[in-house]
Amino acid sequence: MQELRRIVAQFGLPVETVETDERVFTFSKARLSRFPNVAIHLDSSTSFLRRRLAGANMNGRALFYLDAHWENS
Repeated sequence: MQELRRIVAQFGLPVETVETDERVFTFSKARLSRFPNVAIHLDSSTSFLRRRLAGANMNGRALFYLDAHWENS
């Protein structure tokens, strides 16, 4: 997944990624820091999506890609 985010980030489109593990979050933040279009969040996908969609102002298309990790929620 790290490689996918890095490749997508190079296109300059807005990218938001969510990590639940603080260690992975810190690693991702450091690795993707050179891409100003990438925002990294320490949260659960469920919580993040609820907040993101509640305040959504999507003037166009949006893609939500959820990988295969599952939490007890």
